[in-house]
Amino acid sequence: MDSSHMNVEEFQKVLRELENAKQELHECKLNLRLSENIQLEYKNELDIVQAESADKQKKLMDMLKKLEEEQIKVRMHHMDEKRTMEDSIQSMNVKIEKLQEELNVYKNHSPNRSVNGHINTTDIIDGILNNTGTDYYHENEELKSKLAELTQININQDKKLQEFSEEVHDLRRMLEVKQSEYDELKANVSFLGEENMCYKAELDTLKKPIANDNDGQGNSLFAEVNDRRVYLEDKLTEIQSKYLSAIEEKKSFQNEIRQLKLENLNLVEKWQIDLDAVELEQQRSQRFLRSRIEELENTVKEYETELASSKVPVNMSVTSLKTKLEKEKKDLMQTLTRITRDNVMYAKCSSEAKLEVLKWKRKAIIAKYSAEEGTIKQNVSTKQENTITLDVFENS
Repeated sequence: MDSSHMNVEEFQKVLRELENAKQELHECKLNLRLSENIQLEYKNELDIVQAESADKQKKLMDMLKKLEEEQIKVRMHHMDEKRTMEDSIQSMNVKIEKLQEELNVYKNHSPNRSVNGHINTTDIIDGILNNTGTDYYHENEELKSKLAELTQININQDKKLQEFSEEVHDLRRMLEVKQSEYDELKANVSFLGEENMCYKAELDTLKKPIANDNDGQGNSLFAEVNDRRVYLEDKLTEIQSKYLSAIEEKKSFQNEIRQLKLENLNLVEKWQIDLDAVELEQQRSQRFLRSRIEELENTVKEYETELASSKVPVNMSVTSLKTKLEKEKKDLMQTLTRITRDNVMYAKCSSEAKLEVLKWKRKAIIAKYSAEEGTIKQNVSTKQENTITLDVFENS
C-alpha cells in the first residue's frame, strides 16, 4: 500500500515537472520568435541606414575630390598666368633698358647735322627709339594692370577655396554623425543576435528531455504569462515607433540647425556690410568737415594777410569776423567728433543686437533638441525596463 502511494506521488511529481517543462519550452519559443522579429526589424533598419550612409559618404567623397581637383586646377592656372606675366614684364624691362642704352649711345656720339647742312639721321633714330620705348612702356603698363587683375582674381579664388573648405568640414561632421548612428544600430543588432542565440540554446536544452511529448498551452499561469507577453510586445512596438519618430524629429532639428548656421553667416555678412557703410559715411563726413575747416582756415589766413599788408588798423568788424570764424571752426570740430562717436556707438549696438538675437535663437533650438534627446533616452530606458520586467517575470 505504501509503495503504491509512493508510486502515485512520484507519478504526479513527474507530471508536474513535465507540465513545467512544457510551459518553459513554449515560453522560450515565444521569446525566440519575438527576438527574431525584433532582430529582423533592426536588421532592415540597419540595412537602410547603411545604404544611405554609403551613398552619402560616396557623394561627400566625390564632392570633396572634385573640390580638391578644382582647387589644384585654379591654383596651377593662376600660377602659370602669373609667371607668364612676370616673365613678360621682366623681358619688357630688359628691352626698354637696352633701347635706352642704345639711345644714349646715339645721343652721345652722333652730330646734329651733316657737313652739307642736311638733317642728320640721329634725330630720326631718336624719334624711332623714343616711340619704341613709349610703346614698350605702354605695353609694360598693360601687363602690370593685367597682373594686378589676375592677382585680384587669385585672391577671390582663395576666398572661394576657403568657403569650399568650410563646406567640406561641415559635410565631414555630418558624415561623422551618420557614422555614429550606424554604429549604434549595429551594436543593437549585435546585442539582439547574442540574445537570440541564448534563447536558441535554452530552447535546445528544453527540447531534449521532452522530445516525444506534445506541446500544450498549460494552466492558467501560462495564460497569464502569454497575456503579459502580448502586452509587452505591443508596448515594445509602440516604443519602437516613438523611437523612429524621435529620430525623424532629430533629423529635422539638425536641418534647422544647419539653417540657423546659414542664417548666422548671412547676418555676419549683413553686419559687415553695415559696418562698411557706416565707415564710408563716417569717412565722407570727416572729409567734408575737414575740407570745411580748411576753407575756414584759409579764409582766416587771407584776412590776416590782407590786414598785415594794409596799414589800416584792425577794426571791430574784422575782429568779430575772425571770432565768428574761429567759433564756426570749433563747432565743426565738435560736430565731427560727435558724428564719429555716434557712428562707432551705432556699429557697436547693431553688432551686439544681432549677436544677441542669434544667441537666443541658438539657445531655443538647443533647448528643444535637449528636450527631445531626453525623451528619446526615456523611451529607450522604458524599453530596457520592459525587457528586464519580461525576463524577471519569465524567470519567476
